[in-house]
Formats: sequence, structure tokens, C-alpha cells
Amino acid sequence: MSKRLQVLLEPKEYKNIQHLAEEEGLSLGEWVRQVLRTAAAGFSSQSPAEKLKKVRLSSQQTYPTGDIEKILEEIEKGYLES
Repeated sequence: MSKRLQVLLEPKEYKNIQHLAEEEGLSLGEWVRQVLRTAAAGFSSQSPAEKLKKVRLSSQQTYPTGDIEKILEEIEKGYLES
């Protein structure tokens, strides 16, 4: 079931957002929904420091590697056997 969200805007802000929606060929409501979805998808609960810590830890690990042709051959072989 859909829920209603009320957001109060200054008249100038409202006009600006309304203009943006019109430029996209969308209703104001649909434009706002799309912007909220995009913002929510890009949101992360981790701080930048936590993310950097994980990247640094990952960069210190060793991972399997090899000749690219051999790796691609093994991948293809796996697809054919499935």
C-alpha cells in the first residue's frame, strides 16, 4: 500500500523543482520519487573511514592470479560443463 509523504517547500523551491520535473516530462510526484530512490540507493551506513579501512585491508591480501588466457579458458570450460 502506498504511503503519503508531505514535504513543505518555499514557493521558489517548489517552482524550481516543478520546472525540473517538466523538463524531464514527469509529474512532480514521479520526479520526487525518482530522486528519492536515487538518493536512497547511493546512501551508505558506513563512514568513509570504515570504507577506507576495508579497502586497505583488502589490498594487503593475496588473491589467486595467473595467465589471463589460462583463466579465460578455465572460465569457458566451466560454462561448457554446466
